[in-house]
Amino acid sequence: GASGEGVNSVFVYYTPEGRIDPYESAEMFDDGNHDDLQANDGVYGASIPGFPAGEKVWYYVEARSANASNTAVFHPAKAEVAPLSYRVTSLPSDQDSPVIINELMASNATIIMDPQGEFDDWIELHNVTGDQVDLSGWHLSDNPGNPRKWELPANTVIEANGYLIIWADEDGNAPEGLHASFKLSADGESLSLASPDGADNHIMDQVEFGPQEQDISLGRISSDDSAYEENLVPTPGGPNL
Repeated sequence: GASGEGVNSVFVYYTPEGRIDPYESAEMFDDGNHDDLQANDGVYGASIPGFPAGEKVWYYVEARSANASNTAVFHPAKAEVAPLSYRVTSLPSDQDSPVIINELMASNATIIMDPQGEFDDWIELHNVTGDQVDLSGWHLSDNPGNPRKWELPANTVIEANGYLIIWADEDGNAPEGLHASFKLSADGESLSLASPDGADNHIMDQVEFGPQEQDISLGRISSDDSAYEENLVPTPGGPNL
């Protein structure tokens, strides 16, 4: 919200970071119905349309006075030259995910090779339902600030009660297999699975893990349990032991 006295109208201007198109605008109101506290209290509010999770949005505010000269004041003063900004975050889904992060390995030396013959980090997804799930447009990320870091390709399907291996190796040009645009850190980090853009990029599943030992995976204890444990016998592509 914005506040002021002797104001005739207020507008907020916004655009995704880096876009060269003109800023979009929305009028702000002091009527108590636009997240602006009380009506006629000098606090103005408006809603900016939603943007995909991880997107950084630039914005600034213009207040036009009610005097004869229609003086305008901008906040910040340099307006679009040096705007304010915020980053769109993801919220955990309030629904159970049909697909979960079932197992991962952040230090793969001898367990399983990718189609290119390399021992790379891997992530295993598991469809916990009896129906096929289309993962087109879903996202995996190891960066909480950018839940849309890597988008699963169109027509990626995981069969009913099935498993899917994704290689975390930054090898996006590989002709065979699914290869994420990031690697897993053996020192520990976070991993999240987010719904598609059209489904608000909710975090459907996530796991935070500490330092990992070579050739030992981290697996979910069971499909209905959010706890994970170290697997001395990794099971890529199948149920955890």
